[in-house]
Amino acid sequence: NHRHNQQGRKLQISAYYYGYNEAEKFWKKGSYKCLADDVQAFESDIRRKPICEDKFSEDADFIHVCNDGINDYIEGREEKCFAASDECEDFGETVSDGIIAMHCVLTGLTSSGRKWPRSCKNTAIKECESIVNDKKSYPKSCDQPGSSTRAKLAEYCEPEVEAYLSGPAPSPPSPVPSSWKTCKKISSRGDCRDCCKKAEDKKDDVCDCQNYAGCPRDSCK
Repeated sequence: NHRHNQQGRKLQISAYYYGYNEAEKFWKKGSYKCLADDVQAFESDIRRKPICEDKFSEDADFIHVCNDGINDYIEGREEKCFAASDECEDFGETVSDGIIAMHCVLTGLTSSGRKWPRSCKNTAIKECESIVNDKKSYPKSCDQPGSSTRAKLAEYCEPEVEAYLSGPAPSPPSPVPSSWKTCKKISSRGDCRDCCKKAEDKKDDVCDCQNYAGCPRDSCK
């Protein structure tokens, strides 16, 4: 009985590494790169493949262990790709663009303009804060913020990065100036969301503003 259990354990280990190795082959064969879109595509593509089911047929235990191997490879690949990659810094740069544009437009001038590992979010936040705090990041046509204003703007980085990497970007990197001007006119807090109160207003620019703020009425969707 003991020998039988040992044999069963060895077969389970073999099933685990079969799944892990097949996932690695799938990554290499598909020529995926450490970019957000590629990593997401890889995970989606491999989960659609009945790799373990085809190998172990009706044996539910082996299929489960095999899928554990695939899942561990996916998780390890994400960590390797986003531990401190340029892609994570790109997230921070994208978010910082939106924050800088928000400052420039709301000061009365025109704009020129996915479950990620914690390490990736931290990299993006750090990059965003660095860019927003650098006065050279602001175009000459924009009201140049002082150090205290830049520090306050940098406080947006963490929540914006968190939101950006938890789903669709909360705001476009380069806001449409006309929409922002409308938002500014009808917002008392300067954050654009007061336009949500203008549900009866049917002007197109208010629709744009409401879509931007995430509160579109049915006719604006």
